[in-house]
Order: sequence, then C-alpha cells, then structure tokens
Amino acid sequence: MNTNSSTTPERVIAADLPAELVRGEEQPFLDRILPLVLRSSVAVDLSCVRRIDAAGIGALITLYREARAAGHSFTVCCAAPRIARLLRRVGLDRLLEGPISATPVPARLTGAAA
Repeated sequence: MNTNSSTTPERVIAADLPAELVRGEEQPFLDRILPLVLRSSVAVDLSCVRRIDAAGIGALITLYREARAAGHSFTVCCAAPRIARLLRRVGLDRLLEGPISATPVPARLTGAAA
C-alpha cells in the first residue's frame, strides 16, 4: 500500500452526474470519472442520482478497484436514502472507504471536476 496516499478525498465530483446510473449511462460516467481516480483520491456526490442498477454498481466497483490500484481512495457520499440502502444491501458500504449516507460534504471539498 502506498503510504503517501491520503484516504481523504482531494476532490468531490458533484456536477453533471446522470440522474440514472443505469445500463447505457455507466460508460460515460466511467469515461468521465476514471481519469480523475487515477490521478487522485475522489469522492463522488450521488445526491442527484435517483436510480442505479447492476451496471451502475459495476461502474462504482470499477472506479474503486482502479483507484486502489493507483494508490488512491474512492468513496461516494450524499446518496439518496433509497440508493444508500441498495448500496448497503450489496455490500458496497464495506467496500467503499467512506460512509454512504446523506451526510453533507465539507465545503472545502465540494466542487466540480476540473
């Protein structure tokens, strides 16, 4: 494990996420977020996501795996209660390093992707 990497996200991605992270929407999501997780620790604000399916869950797992391989963390935050319950049900609350909840993101971390 890279001892220089921080588990505190350097960047929170909140802008321009799809309302539905479902088959057909997962690849554009991956194309946008994957380069960021390869460069730094990232948290994705899921507050605008209202629906997620197996393809969306697979995309989150892919981002987590790639971030870890690059020595970074990947978390999600601000998931709607329904989305948070589903992610807990499939065990992603244990896989992702941060809590999956409606907890607000600290203002210093909030911002759109560069």
